[in-house]
Order: sequence, then structure tokens, then C-alpha cells
Amino acid sequence: MRYIHPIGIHEKFVASGTYLQTDTDKGITEWAIHEMPDGAWMIRLDRDGRSIDGMSMIAEVWRSPSSEGGKIARFDIWSFSERQHAHQVKARYFVVDNVLEMSVQIDDNPQQIQSLPFPKNGVLLLEMPLLWGFGTRQMMGQGGSGKTFTCSLNIDNPSSLSPVAYEDNASVEWVNDVQVQIGNHDMITHRYKTPYGWLWLDDLGIVVAYGDPDNPYVVQHYARRPK
Repeated sequence: MRYIHPIGIHEKFVASGTYLQTDTDKGITEWAIHEMPDGAWMIRLDRDGRSIDGMSMIAEVWRSPSSEGGKIARFDIWSFSERQHAHQVKARYFVVDNVLEMSVQIDDNPQQIQSLPFPKNGVLLLEMPLLWGFGTRQMMGQGGSGKTFTCSLNIDNPSSLSPVAYEDNASVEWVNDVQVQIGNHDMITHRYKTPYGWLWLDDLGIVVAYGDPDNPYVVQHYARRPK
């Protein structure tokens, strides 16, 4: 797994896994979560699409401690490709004082900076399954709704890197608890209907399955610290 910064000596392992979608344009995404001394989570993701569209993306996502709402407040992205017009993109998105700040640098061009108002019910996401679960948990704590801010990462289209605010009243709904086989074990999961499709979350809020209700994608190589 590739990463922007190595794991620090004070970080404690929470969970790791792989989302494998070789039959789509999403490729393979490895991820790992570690807890910081203050209870915040550092989430590292490595999306490897070299054999599919030639684009790779590594990201670091900071999620606030559960005592502070468990909200995604920052992510850093490095994206690179040999097949597309832009070869490298570095981007940072972070929320401070109800403002979403963004900076993007494409290849050696000047850095682009943008700011957007960020409401109290705002939900900051990347279009990646692991983060859909945390967004769902956040919205459930806000009465089941929130205003989602996200971006796509088409480095052939620089405008896609600008954060987009989706409808004000995006909502999520708990449907039922259902047993899912994860590796060699059965797990009771919480199933939600969300703007990102059907999601099955474990008690940590991690997406262990998603997609078609009858044939979902299931997390691979899932490991987590003992309860």
C-alpha cells in the first residue's frame, strides 16, 4: 500500500481492508485506519487503477474524534497518471470556521485556491466507499440528513477537482440489521439506504459491503483491532 506520510509511532491500528472492483472503472482500493492520541482517525487510501484507466490516487483523510462528532474535516490527495493529459495532481481540502478551503496544483502549474461556505450540517467526502460509511454515520447523527460536499478526481478535467455541494437535503435511512459473510466469518451489519447506494456498516461505521442489495461488493482482507 502506498501512502503520503508513513504511520507515526503514536498511531494505533483500528482497521484495514481492500475494496476490489476489477469489473468496473474503480479498480482496487486499499485502506488503513489509525487512531491518533486525541481520538481522531487518520485514514489512508490507495486507489490503484494502473491496469484499468492508468490513474492512481493516494489520500489521507482526517476524521475528528467521536466526542467531536466524528466528522471528516480534511483530506489530502496525490493523483498521478501516465495516460492522461495531466500527470500529477496534489490537492488539499479542509474545513475551518465554517469555510471549506481548497488548494489544487496540477503538474507544475500555479496552485489554485478556492473557498466555499460550509454549513453546520455539511458532510465532506471523497467518492470512495469507505468514506460513504462515515458520511452516513455523520448524517444519522444530524437527523438523517446533510449537505454533501465532494469532488470527482478526473485529472483530465481540472474543474472536476473543485468541490461540489449537492442537494441540501441529502438523506440516509437505516433499513435493517442483516448478517453478512466477511471472509470466513459472519458479521451482523447495519444496512442503510443512502445517496451512494445500499451500504452495510459494522459497528465502527466501516463499509463492509455496498452496491446491489442482492449481490453487493464485499470488503476483502478485512482486519480490525479487538473490541
